[in-house]
Amino acid sequence: MKAACRLLPALLLVLAATVFDRPAKAAGALDRVFERGKIVVAINDDYAPLSFRDGEGRWRGFDVAVASEIAKRLGVGVEFVTPPWELVVSGRWRGRWEIAVNSMAATKPRARNLDFAVAYYFAPVRAAVFKDDGRFQSVEDLHGKVIGVCTGCSYENYLLGRLDIIESFDPQPALALRQVEARAFADEWAAVEALGPESGDGIDAVIASEPTLTAMLKDDYPVRLLDGQVFNEPLAIAAEKGQFAMVARVKEILREMRADGTLKRLSMEWFGVDYSQPAALN
Repeated sequence: MKAACRLLPALLLVLAATVFDRPAKAAGALDRVFERGKIVVAINDDYAPLSFRDGEGRWRGFDVAVASEIAKRLGVGVEFVTPPWELVVSGRWRGRWEIAVNSMAATKPRARNLDFAVAYYFAPVRAAVFKDDGRFQSVEDLHGKVIGVCTGCSYENYLLGRLDIIESFDPQPALALRQVEARAFADEWAAVEALGPESGDGIDAVIASEPTLTAMLKDDYPVRLLDGQVFNEPLAIAAEKGQFAMVARVKEILREMRADGTLKRLSMEWFGVDYSQPAALN
């Protein structure tokens, strides 16, 4: 009995640490930001018009502008890092960065490892074909065809029937393409380069975000966009699991940025289109 009494205080301390562990972690990332005077942001490298370096090595792009505005409203500086995508979605950040601003779809599988703030923009997902391919005019023409996508991305999961966006982020149902074959490539650019009769890859079309495909058109890639959308993808900012204070503050800032027109302004600046609000399928 005496031994049990001596163990009781220690047991209570363990239980208390367990109970209060999540709130302690919740404030960790935000406290760290204010303590060192900067927020470290995971971002994609060389992914125009979202995030890229200009000729002088400066970070540019829509995601860069959004992250920089979040830092400004927090009253701190910003540092960008470019960890591998697989590491970002794994959630094993270990405090090396506080948020990921890299146009990530908020899906249920990813939510097992990450927490998401509200969507900061909604990108239409479109289909593109080789510019001289006259077989297809609209997305509906792709039923039963071979479609190139980036490996492991939401477009591949969509074609495989595995895209499971969190309900609160999902603005409307996706178009159901039937009996298609998904062929995965390293990224959207590799998939587009596989289009056309000379490539020998045998894909009929590529699906990717409208901003990415539009940037390719501006860079003279030999593609043509088909009429209509596949789905409208909500993109959200992610944080390490359990960092509730960080997520809550980012949510608050993003709502302010939407209300005061900042997200619309940045979208128009970088895309020429307002993607700050969900759009219906057309």
